[in-house]
Amino acid sequence: MPRLVSVIVLLALVVVLGALFFRVMADFLVPVFLAALVAVLLQPVQRWMVARCGGRVSVAAGLTTTLLLLVVLIPFAMLLTRATAEGIRLVRSQKSLGPDDWNVEKLVEQVNNRFGLHISAEDVAEAKKTLWSRANEWVTSRISTTAAFFGELLLGLAVMTVSLYYFLVDGENMIVSVGRLLPLDLGYQRQLLDKFAQMSRAVSAATLLSAAVQTILASMGYLFVQLDSVFLWTLLTFVAAMVPFLGAAIVWAPAALWLYFGAERHTAAILLAIWGFGAVSMVDNFIKPLVLQGQAKLHPLLAFLSVLGGVQALGPIGIFVGPMSVAFLQAGLKMLSVELDALKQTAPAMAATVPPPPAPPG
Repeated sequence: MPRLVSVIVLLALVVVLGALFFRVMADFLVPVFLAALVAVLLQPVQRWMVARCGGRVSVAAGLTTTLLLLVVLIPFAMLLTRATAEGIRLVRSQKSLGPDDWNVEKLVEQVNNRFGLHISAEDVAEAKKTLWSRANEWVTSRISTTAAFFGELLLGLAVMTVSLYYFLVDGENMIVSVGRLLPLDLGYQRQLLDKFAQMSRAVSAATLLSAAVQTILASMGYLFVQLDSVFLWTLLTFVAAMVPFLGAAIVWAPAALWLYFGAERHTAAILLAIWGFGAVSMVDNFIKPLVLQGQAKLHPLLAFLSVLGGVQALGPIGIFVGPMSVAFLQAGLKMLSVELDALKQTAPAMAATVPPPPAPPG
């Protein structure tokens, strides 16, 4: 009896502390999850580094993490610098966006002649100033929101970097320690870990390949319609293409609208919109399911729905979690089937070992 009470108290304590732990770590779950995913992808590099460092795992992990930062941050900084320069040049070249440069009289005259109206230029000018003032207020609020977003992004990157280093150093020990606490056969644990590594590679490959193909197709469209600052639009397309649902449409759609209303190049705008919808955005629906089917052994329909459902339920991180949940479910069902078959085979043997009941007297 005292032992049972002790177990109940320990279970209650674990539940309470587990809930508190989750509350404390909730804001860092996504960076830690991404760090674990990147650690899996970098295992070949880490093993190579360990061999070159004479078996010193911590030194190799530091070099691997530093190499990743250099490979990612330096090109990103260079691309961001050029994109920013093109963005500034684009804004400066579009002075016609300013309210003082709009030809209100000519616009009002055209509208009145076409629709038979009697709108005064003064009314339109007043509405124009009000609209421009509210637009400036909206931009100001967006700037503050963007600053907060980048602050959270930098904190997340820092947490991800530190977590990546420790996963590379102690990843195996962490897995063994957690595995000892789980009431699951070690062989099944290894299968789940292998499935996680397989899905990490598959989803990463599908996301990057889809974004690269969409970016190439979009840049072809930008060049064909002779859009200004093609490099800026191309870089934005690559970043947006990794965002589920809208994806590259976040970039090519505003570009087409700008061509139609701002530059008044109607034919070029329509061609870019048709190309963006029919080629750029549609290719994402084919590449990701095909890659997930080939590398992760998921049915194309399950691959497609798992990505969409994961994003709808969990946001952008769902693009990884959705397919992984389906793959883990498949693996779990296979393990359960094996265990049930083993139980069916052992049941007759156990029945044979049970002694028959004693015969009734007399």
